[in-house]
Amino acid sequence: MPNVVVVRHEDHARFAERARPFLMRDECGHCFILGMISAPDTHAASTLPRPGRLWMTLESDGEVIGAAAQTRPIALAVTRLPADALEPLAGVLADLNWPGRGFVGPVEAVDPLADLWARRSGRLMRVHVSLRLFALTAVIPPAPASGRMIPAPLEQLDLIARWHDEFTRSVGEPVEDPRRRAQQLLDEQRLFAWEDGGRLCSVAAFAGATPNGIRINHVYTPLEFRGRGYASNLVASLSRYLLDGGRTFCSLFTDLANPTSNKIYQQIGYLPVADFRHWEFDDA
Repeated sequence: MPNVVVVRHEDHARFAERARPFLMRDECGHCFILGMISAPDTHAASTLPRPGRLWMTLESDGEVIGAAAQTRPIALAVTRLPADALEPLAGVLADLNWPGRGFVGPVEAVDPLADLWARRSGRLMRVHVSLRLFALTAVIPPAPASGRMIPAPLEQLDLIARWHDEFTRSVGEPVEDPRRRAQQLLDEQRLFAWEDGGRLCSVAAFAGATPNGIRINHVYTPLEFRGRGYASNLVASLSRYLLDGGRTFCSLFTDLANPTSNKIYQQIGYLPVADFRHWEFDDA
């Protein structure tokens, strides 16, 4: 392969223009980064100021062969990358004195990249979470649960903020102001809830729209409401709602350490697409 060069783009629009044809060759597999460029200021509650964000394509002989992007301090997202692209990417990050805390991406790319960065930076690498990407094109109805899906109500902000705090802590990504994040989800009308007997019992959101798909996230059921089918029915209902709205597929990521969620999503029609890993780095 000819020499690989890393091209840093000034903003998400320039990155999108250059990277989108490559990313669309595998729209579902690249849904995370495609979602970042579709809504760079709302995706995953972006917390890096614009000058600190990274939008990079990896190119060889004028052809895009990979991409990397970051809008949050927590991790740089990468696509699948040829082995020859790892050293150039790590070199650019070193030149930038990259302060990032981790990488996330398909295991075949992110594992060797994390190992290379750990050796180069002298930092210790550890797995934050192992993930599996799933996709659905048709919903298989789950066993019915009492209740119904509703848009999450603004008047329940206090409860939703508390649940948001519990959720982010449970996945090891606590936020400084869960109330503000919950308010953002409600304002953007991306959060839905399962209501049973006048009580909210489970919540789920959507994010990261791609040209044909959309990703479900923030699925959370408080402990006292688990085991009643609320999450299964909520995710199934939300998936059907999004498909009926014109999406051809829905996607979601699961924690491989959680066999329950992996099982229930497959039961409603989600099929495995690829395995991802999120690596973090600690000072040695």
